[in-house]
Amino acid sequence: MLGTNDLKPAVNGNALTASYGMRRLVQITRGHFAMLEEPVPEILLVAPPLVCATDNGDMMGHFGGLEHALTQAGELAQHYARRAQEWNTGFFDASTVAQPDPRDGIHLDAANTRAIGEGLVPVVKSMLGL
Repeated sequence: MLGTNDLKPAVNGNALTASYGMRRLVQITRGHFAMLEEPVPEILLVAPPLVCATDNGDMMGHFGGLEHALTQAGELAQHYARRAQEWNTGFFDASTVAQPDPRDGIHLDAANTRAIGEGLVPVVKSMLGL
């Protein structure tokens, strides 16, 4: 579940480019296990929760302002889902079960972290055939 920090203008970030980073991580992981002649593990791409409105201007400043952050974060799931389909991985959109803490608009509180864990249970069970 990576990607929100990849939306920062300091890294010329946007949702599409973040999804390319996820694609590269899938390639690296699969290549590593293939090189070792070991079974390649199942991979699950998780799109992070959306950004939310906040009064924390400093935090939103890191993300190019609230509008940029909202727009790009809103596109992560569709791009991650596309990468998951292309690379035959699992996919889960964490924004379906969690939202960030409005104190900074990005990070999760304990309840939302737990919600993601609980939301992942059926997906992971299915991927593992349990």
